[in-house]
Amino acid sequence: MNRTPQPYQPEEQQAGYTNLPIKNIISGAKPMNMPREKQLKILRYLAEHYPLDVSPYDLAEEQDHWLLYYLKEHGLIDVETQRPFHNMPVIRYGQARITARGMDFLSDDGGLSAILGVVTVKFHEETLRSLLLTRTEESKALPQEVKKKMLEAIAGLPANGIKQLSTELLGRGIEHLPAAISSVRAAWGI
Repeated sequence: MNRTPQPYQPEEQQAGYTNLPIKNIISGAKPMNMPREKQLKILRYLAEHYPLDVSPYDLAEEQDHWLLYYLKEHGLIDVETQRPFHNMPVIRYGQARITARGMDFLSDDGGLSAILGVVTVKFHEETLRSLLLTRTEESKALPQEVKKKMLEAIAGLPANGIKQLSTELLGRGIEHLPAAISSVRAAWGI
């Protein structure tokens, strides 16, 4: 079979993909400020159609398809992307779908990520002892005589004593939380 080669002519859409020249992104066609409203519009549209896939043309104008790539990099959406030829400055965008992380991002309470992402913090007894000793040593409110006795007492406390003291100090700190917040706000000029 004798076929004459035809010059490559890119199509606007091929197999559900849309072409976006990388040169538009590199050359600065993309605005430097992040269009948050457009991002939210894309995420909300995908959330309304969850768990279905959506065409990139239903999400944004072609010049804004780079936002799909940005949202994909943050794990907020899944979108099919491909470079048809390595030497061509084009990315093709296929169907898009919001991820669980994207849904949680839109959720007022953080969604399941907030519940599943709870972190338990554990302090080793020696870490707490070191923290208590340092803070006592740095205290300017304590007379030197009292400070010396407190430092000796903290140094000699068993693990259970450190735990009880830390719990007591945490409780007292929480009682004074409004004053602490006021101090922090004043220090930061908030």
